[in-house]
Amino acid sequence: MLSPAADFLEEKYPLAATLIRRAMIDFTLSGTKATRYKHAARHLGECACLASKIEDYGAFPDH
Repeated sequence: MLSPAADFLEEKYPLAATLIRRAMIDFTLSGTKATRYKHAARHLGECACLASKIEDYGAFPDH
């Protein structure tokens, strides 16, 4: 459910998409969900790609 939301937001709202993906990564890593690690790695790569589109991270740490 969150992946499609991030995909939808990334063009106009790359920070929002990044924050959604970070939440998915955190869920995977904090819950030690080994079967989801490849998805977390993909989400991390997607965050890296979006980083250049984000002009202001506001109160959030940059990528």
